[in-house]
This record gives sequence, C-alpha cells and structure tokens, in this order.
Amino acid sequence: MRDRPMAAREWIRAVLVGLGTAAILAAVIVPLIIGGQAQLPKPIAQAVTEALLGREVSLAAGMVFHIVYFTGISVAAIAILRDRLTLRAAMLLSLVLWLFTLFALAPLAGWGFLGLRQGPEVFIASFVPNALYGPLLWGLYRLAFDGVRAPKR
Repeated sequence: MRDRPMAAREWIRAVLVGLGTAAILAAVIVPLIIGGQAQLPKPIAQAVTEALLGREVSLAAGMVFHIVYFTGISVAAIAILRDRLTLRAAMLLSLVLWLFTLFALAPLAGWGFLGLRQGPEVFIASFVPNALYGPLLWGLYRLAFDGVRAPKR
C-alpha cells in the first residue's frame, strides 16, 4: 500500500531487487564487452568511474559504480512507485535511463554526445542493457513484493 512508509523489510527487499538487477545486467553485458560483441571499448560504468576519479580503474571498480548506480535507481523506483511499478512504468524508466546514458554519462565518460566519439555502435550497445533493465526490475520486484503486499480494500 502506497499511503504508508516502507517498512524495514520492504527496504531490504528493494535493495535485494536492486542488487539482483545490477548483478544480472553486469553478468550479461561484461562478457559481451570482453568478447567484443558489444562494440564498446569498456563498460560505460568503468569509463564514468575513470572520468570521476581522473585515472584508469579496473573493471571491478567500474562494476562497483554499476552496482551502486543500478541498485540506487531500483530502490528509488520501488520507493516512489510502489504498487504502481508496472512493466510499462519500468520500461519507461529504462528509456529515461538510456537517454541519461547518452546525454549525460557518455559525454562524462569522454565518449561525446550520444557516445558518437566512440562510433555509432555506442548508441545501440548502450540500448541493450537499458532495455533489459525494465523487465528485470519489474520481474524481480514482482518476485520480491507480490506475495507480501497488504490486501487492497
């Protein structure tokens, strides 16, 4: 129920949903990048971390940023939307995050507007993890929360 604050157990579930979403996305995208199929020089989380710290960082350090970023976004979405977190809302959030990646994170990473300094492949390659994010968030949210909600009156 949205009118009451989230209970401690709900916050824990929200964090677990966020961690699960981030981990699954990393498990999909990192092998594609390392294998050369994703057409990105490195994960954007790693490139952004390097830009923020002003030095090269390991893939593991980039994945820490990735996990914190996606976990935070997921927890915020669950806390704000609660019972209104539908597949449609999650997909809309995916679109917003993809646009944020292209207009803010890619330039911050030094990849230019829309990531075009790295080539047009970044435009598509950044779409895939963001498109996967919505269904993952929604599905894990449903798994974690559907059986524990208060009955609607």
